[in-house]
Amino acid sequence: MQKVKSQQSSHSFSSTTNNNILTIEYNNNEKQFLINNKNARFKNINNLTSVYCDMPNNLNYVTKDGTGYIVKPGNKSSEPLSHKNVLSIGGTHGALILTKDKLKVNENTEIDLPIIDSDDQFIQVLSSSLQTFYFLLTLNGKIFIYGENPDCVLGISNSHIKFNNFTLHPNLEHVSSKIIDLKCGYLFSILRCENGDCYGSGYNCYVNIGVDGRRSVDVKEFTLIEQLKGRVKQHDCGSFHTVYLTFDGEVYGCGLNTSGQFVNPPQILMSFTP
Repeated sequence: MQKVKSQQSSHSFSSTTNNNILTIEYNNNEKQFLINNKNARFKNINNLTSVYCDMPNNLNYVTKDGTGYIVKPGNKSSEPLSHKNVLSIGGTHGALILTKDKLKVNENTEIDLPIIDSDDQFIQVLSSSLQTFYFLLTLNGKIFIYGENPDCVLGISNSHIKFNNFTLHPNLEHVSSKIIDLKCGYLFSILRCENGDCYGSGYNCYVNIGVDGRRSVDVKEFTLIEQLKGRVKQHDCGSFHTVYLTFDGEVYGCGLNTSGQFVNPPQILMSFTP
């Protein structure tokens, strides 16, 4: 694990694209986004509930009235999606649209959502550019999984298993506290808990999860990131790298750095010395 830099924490959303760290700060007083420190003003962004940046750097956001918006790179304004009751937007090109009862995967495919407790709600949909697997996260910290399991990305040790319906994850009893966030790389996933613990599963050939081990060996179930135990405030994944922000304002990176994803000279960050 490599320390990238130190900084004071702020109210912001951040996302890693394939080769860059994209930081978005929402200024509530001026009703504007600051994207990599550049002003980008958009209308209708009162009562913001979620922000997501996909691989081509589209900006996707959802407001409390259930309206979703997608802003393409270079645009100075946004237009609402036609879908109603939007809860979250995810996937490459903002293709995954989560509503109260459906997950819209593309123009022709919708997946029914599972029934959950009346006091719970789906808040996040995650996948990678492959879009052969999907995660759903609920407000109460439950994880539902769907689709294929390449490299054990779903946190299930059998990489050949396939889930044809959204299924409550069966192997999370060891997780230390409530799950509040989950991010996906190309073939790996990392969940974050309320107490600052993170757990990763899937492809780890570049130590991109942050779990030490032999290259070419997958992490087959969600495994604690020991070196940052209890410390992670926010995290995000690129295709083959991960960035962790700690509660004390330090930023750590691990994985592929061939394009300077961590600002440091291009390399594979396989050092586990903070």
